[in-house]
Amino acid sequence: MKAVGVITEYNPLHSGHILHINMSKSMSAADVVVCVMSGDFVQRGEPAIIDKFSRARMALESGVDLVVELPVEYCLSSAEGFAEGAVTILNNLHIDSLCFGCEDADASSMSELADILLNETDDFKKCLTKHLNQGMSYAAARKEALSQYTGGKYDKFISKSNNILGIEYIKAVKKHNFDIKFLPVNREGVDYNDEVYSDLSNPSATSIRTAILNGRLEEIALPSQTREVISNSSAFPVFFDDFANLLYYKLEQELIRTGYNKEEFVNILSQYKDISTDMAGKIYNEYTKNCNASCYPSLSAFAQIIKTKQYALSRIKRALLRIVLDLSSDASPESFIRILGFSGKGREYLSYIKTMDENVPIITKVADYKELYYSQIHAHNVYRQVCNAKFGVSPVSDYLFKPIIIND
Repeated sequence: MKAVGVITEYNPLHSGHILHINMSKSMSAADVVVCVMSGDFVQRGEPAIIDKFSRARMALESGVDLVVELPVEYCLSSAEGFAEGAVTILNNLHIDSLCFGCEDADASSMSELADILLNETDDFKKCLTKHLNQGMSYAAARKEALSQYTGGKYDKFISKSNNILGIEYIKAVKKHNFDIKFLPVNREGVDYNDEVYSDLSNPSATSIRTAILNGRLEEIALPSQTREVISNSSAFPVFFDDFANLLYYKLEQELIRTGYNKEEFVNILSQYKDISTDMAGKIYNEYTKNCNASCYPSLSAFAQIIKTKQYALSRIKRALLRIVLDLSSDASPESFIRILGFSGKGREYLSYIKTMDENVPIITKVADYKELYYSQIHAHNVYRQVCNAKFGVSPVSDYLFKPIIIND
C-alpha cells in the first residue's frame, strides 16, 4: 500500500485543511493519508483549543485514514524539533511521500536551503554568530545569516512560518536519509498568522481562535464536521490563560523550595528546554517583584513581560508550559506510535505495516505501554484538570480511550 503523510495540528480543522488533505491524495496517488498530529499542546506554545481526541475525529471525518499523536516533547519544541519528531514518526509508519502546505511551494529552493542548514560553512557560522551577539533570537539571527550568506536569493522562503516549517521537514528527511518524497503545496486564503477575520468564508486557524476568544464563532465559516465536534464538546474552548494558576503554583513551589534564592531558582528553571539562565532570571525578577502574579491581567500578559528581542513570544510560551508540565531538558520520548484513530483503509494499512520487521511499539491501549507514555499521560491529565476547573467536566482519560474508528 502507498501512503502520503501530513503533519498537522488542526487547531481547529478548517476548509484549508480539507483542501490540503484532498491535494495530498491527488498529488501522491496514495492509498491512504497518514496524519501525525499534535496532542493537547501545540508548537506555538499554547494548549490546543479542543482536546486531541476531538481533533482526531475532525481529521478522520475529513478524509484522513490514520491519525497518530505527536509526543508533547516535540510539540513544545522549536520548528526544528517539531519537524524532527513528526518526520521520524512518519518514516516509522513507512510513508512514501510528505505533503505540506507553505506560502511558496518550490521544493528545489527549499531543498537547497535545507542543505545549507545541514552543512553549515564557516562563513555561515560567522554570520549567525554575529547576529546572535547582537541580541537577536536564534530564529531571527538564522534568518539574517541565511539572507546574508545567500545574497538575499531565498528571502521570501525564510520569512514565512509555513515555508520555515517545510524547510525543517525536508532537512529532517535529508538528515536521516529517509526515503520520503517532498510534495509542497501552496496555501490558499488568508495568511496563517492573520488574526483579523475579515474573510469570514476562508479564515485562518489563528483568526478562528481569535473569533472564538471574542465570542464570534458563529460568524466564522467552518466545515460541518468541525462545528459538530465543537458543538458536542463539553470542554471547549481551552486557552493559554487557563493555565495561569498551574504555572504560578509551580513557580511558588520552586521559590519555597529554594528559599527565594535567585541563583538556585535560576538553576532549577534553566534545566527546562528553551529556558536560558537569562530567561529564568527574568522570570524570577518579574514574578517576585510583586510577590504574586495578581498584577498581571492574564498569563499572556506575563509572557509578554518576559518577552525580549532575544526570546520570541512562542518560545516564552513553550517554556512556561514546559514548567507547568514538568518537561525538563532531559525528557526524551521513547520510540513509539500512539494511534488516535483510523478509517477502514487506515486499519488495513496498520495491518500492512505490522507485517514488517519493526521494533517500534504501536500503541492502541495506553495501559499496556504506560512506562513508555508517562509524559504524555501527565500532559493530558493536566489538560483535563484545566477543563474540569473551567467547565466542570473532564475529557476522556488516556487510559479509557479507544481509537476512534470511522467506517469508509
